[in-house]
Amino acid sequence: MDAWARFLSPLLAPTPAIPGDTRNFEARMTAYHFGAFLLCHSHTDTIRYLRARHHIMQDGQDHYILHARLQGCATLATLTGSQPQSCPRLATSICLAPGDLGIMDMSCPILLDSNTGESVTLVMPRRLLMPYVECATLRWHGHAIRSQSASGMILAQHLLTLAHAAPNLQEQEAQLLTHATVKLIATCMRLQEQSSQRSCGACAWPSRQQAIREYIEMHLHQDNLDVEHLLKHQGISRSQLYRLFEPFGGVSTYIRTRRLERSLQALCSLDRSQDRISDIAYTHGFTDEAHFSRLFRRQFGCSPRHIRESWLWGDTPLQNMPPRTCTTGLSQWLMTLG
Repeated sequence: MDAWARFLSPLLAPTPAIPGDTRNFEARMTAYHFGAFLLCHSHTDTIRYLRARHHIMQDGQDHYILHARLQGCATLATLTGSQPQSCPRLATSICLAPGDLGIMDMSCPILLDSNTGESVTLVMPRRLLMPYVECATLRWHGHAIRSQSASGMILAQHLLTLAHAAPNLQEQEAQLLTHATVKLIATCMRLQEQSSQRSCGACAWPSRQQAIREYIEMHLHQDNLDVEHLLKHQGISRSQLYRLFEPFGGVSTYIRTRRLERSLQALCSLDRSQDRISDIAYTHGFTDEAHFSRLFRRQFGCSPRHIRESWLWGDTPLQNMPPRTCTTGLSQWLMTLG
């Protein structure tokens, strides 16, 4: 139990289903890094997962979790509490039967009671859904896509098939399936939009940091996106802004890193394989190609041209990308998504 808790700590805090009982607990997981999202195939004994407000404030993760039950049931609950330090209270809960998918927003408190069974879980940054699902707001937190629905049948089967196929995928095959998977998830969520009833009260705690990060994602292409721009358009004091982004090394560092990561995506994209490197730099907020190349090399250990040529030949020689082994911490994998 202690080992499982340490491994999953960047996402959720596992605790025994019976408080204090850590005997004979067994769990195993195979996790695949698809670049844009993580796909985890798990078998676990009965266990409880909690993500409280203080956890959210500490790590600043802004991801969606899609949890597909294959065997065994689970209960997904949304929690309330006006402050990070306050005691969480149960707001709503839903049962997830085999075949159902539960949707969790990592910027909101989460409680998941999972019975002994098997599941496939996908973790992806909110920003991936933003172009497709009205900025992917908090309204989906605590919602289930049922196995009886067409969306549920399609999506659950797709995630399971993807987990089975993952060990045999080449890099470019995985990238193509990544784009298709994100679009499929967005489509299924839209199909559920009118037919599902969701609770709004439990989802009314978007963090200030999250709102600013969403604004940054939508304006990364603007070369004038900087601290002064955010102060003007977000109605926040300089000290508050610096404090919110301290975990990322500061606001400017966060913006520069996100621009470089988005540029990396573009350089390794089939859709933009014919674009000039200078055009990719300019469309991601860099005004000077030479300066962009220096920053890129410092971040990833090689030049933009080397990255593109290596990717086209089926190689990805990034010094700071996670190796395809389970020895890399889950927190590092989460940092490299997108």
